[in-house]
Amino acid sequence: MTEEDIQNALGQRLVDAMPLYEVVFENRDSVPARPYIAAEVVRVRTFDDTLAGGFKHSVGFFQATVVIEAGLFASPALHIADHIAEAFPYGTRITIPGGVITVMQPPAIQQGIRDGMDYRVPVRIDYEAEEQ
Repeated sequence: MTEEDIQNALGQRLVDAMPLYEVVFENRDSVPARPYIAAEVVRVRTFDDTLAGGFKHSVGFFQATVVIEAGLFASPALHIADHIAEAFPYGTRITIPGGVITVMQPPAIQQGIRDGMDYRVPVRIDYEAEEQ
């Protein structure tokens, strides 16, 4: 199990769930037409419960941020955010090479913020990945 496996699996699930919107991943320079979804994995900690090793846990959250044009009602962004949350229900298990990712909390649709000409609504998906 690698951090790359975790990022790829979460990102692919988002892309598959949201085919009508372009998903922009970390470290990409171009900005597509709005609305779009900006996605990033935020790694919080890694640990192993055993002294011998081999049972790595990686804890973090996957943040999918809906980006729409500022100056409109928030409803379109919230509608998209609801669909993102539906794609990652609490308890979902995603198999990856050498492990499994589990969604540890119901996804949290957070407060929207204005960012220049954009309005952004983050959706936070808490996960824990563990080697098997």
